[in-house]
Amino acid sequence: MQMPELLRQYEPFKLHTDGAYMKKVPDWIFFMKMAETAARGGKSKLLHINCWNDFDYFYNHLINKRMVKFLSNPSSNTTTRYDENDENASVYAPLLKMENNQKSIRFINRFIHPKNLEEAQFIHKLQCSLESSKNTLEIDIPVGCILVINNHSWLHGRNSFELDNDLMHIPTQVDH
Repeated sequence: MQMPELLRQYEPFKLHTDGAYMKKVPDWIFFMKMAETAARGGKSKLLHINCWNDFDYFYNHLINKRMVKFLSNPSSNTTTRYDENDENASVYAPLLKMENNQKSIRFINRFIHPKNLEEAQFIHKLQCSLESSKNTLEIDIPVGCILVINNHSWLHGRNSFELDNDLMHIPTQVDH
């Protein structure tokens, strides 16, 4: 069952990097909280790749040595998120890399198209390992503040917001 769009704000965002499905992944991510109204919870989650204890296990795994397929750019149509027929829009890349003694990650589980069950299980185990890391930071970004992170070495996500009926109210017009 698909969650109604109005309730999506209550889903947690699992740890990921942005633009993993793009040919050129963004180097930097900016987060800013411009306002906070009728919301509780939703703290940001951050994990630096150097603080993830399972990096070596997953980096050295045979499946990580393969290129995984990231599906094409998400479309604006929410019923068909990807155009799987456009092979030119697909990206093949490793999930974990080591260059000049620097660890990096390119990961967002819902944009990866595993080619078999073994690859799907590897991706699931990797996500579970990230999510269960004891080194994940939970922070509340204050209103008006900006957080800047390197997208190759920091994973980010968000805890769920608490259900609040005030969030369900959608104004019919914008007050000026």
